Amino acid sequence: MLLVGLAFFGHATAARADDADDPYACETGMFTETAKAIGFAGGDALWGDSMFNACRYDPGRDNRIIVALTYLAGEEKIGRKSNDDSKFMRDLDVVVLEPDQHTVMAHAHEDTAVEDGGARLEGITIDTARYMLAPGLRAFGVSVSNGTHCTCANSNSTNLKLYVQHGHRLDNVATIETSSWQAGYETGTEAPPVCTSTATQKKTVINIAKTRSHGLADLQLVTTVTAEYDFDEDPSKCPAIKPTKTTTTLRFDGATYK
Repeated sequence: MLLVGLAFFGHATAARADDADDPYACETGMFTETAKAIGFAGGDALWGDSMFNACRYDPGRDNRIIVALTYLAGEEKIGRKSNDDSKFMRDLDVVVLEPDQHTVMAHAHEDTAVEDGGARLEGITIDTARYMLAPGLRAFGVSVSNGTHCTCANSNSTNLKLYVQHGHRLDNVATIETSSWQAGYETGTEAPPVCTSTATQKKTVINIAKTRSHGLADLQLVTTVTAEYDFDEDPSKCPAIKPTKTTTTLRFDGATYK
C-alpha cells in the first residue's frame, strides 16, 4: 500500500546528500548542473530556487538521480527569469542523471505542464515510493502542489505524475490527484444557513493491484473524503458528518492509465 499524504506547502530542497531530513537529498547546485546537462542556459539565479524544482537520489537504484525543472517557456534559452506577467503555465523537464559524471540517462519534456497562476505553484517533490508496475519496472513520481490564496474560497491540491524509464525515454503514464482541500464559504457573500457550509478534504491511497493490463499492474485508488464545518458553527450543535470512501481502478491501455 502506498499512502500519498498531504503536501500542499512542502517542497524539495537542494541541500546536501547527507541532509539530516532526507539522506537522499541532492547537493547544492544540482538544478543548475542538470539544466546545463540538457543544454539550458542560465545559472543558479534562474535554476537555484527549490520552490520550482526538485531533486532526489533514487533509493531504489543507487546509479541515478531524478530531477524535475519547471520554468516559463523561453527562460531556458535566455538564461534568466522572464518578466512576462501574462504567462501562468510552466514547462516541465524530468531528467534522470548518472550520479558521478551527471550524464543524462533519460529525459522528458512537457509544455505548460505546471500551473502557476491563480492556483499558484506551492512546491514540487520527487516521489520514489515502490511503484512496482511490472517485474523489473519501477515507476517514480513527480508531485506538484498548487494553492489559491484569495479572501473568497481558498483551495489547494496535489497531483502526482508517474513516470517509467525505457532506455533514454521517460514516459508519463499517469497523473493522479492525491490530495485536495476546498473551502465551502466565500467571504463577502451572504452568510450560509447554520450547519450548511463545509470545507472538504480528499486524500487518495494508491495500491498496486495484482491484476494487470497491457503488461502493467492496475492501480487501485482509494479516496477518502472528509468534510468539516468551515464557518462559525459549533460542530457539536450540527449533524455529524461521516467521511466517505470510494475505490477506483485505473488500467494501463498501452500508453496511459485510465
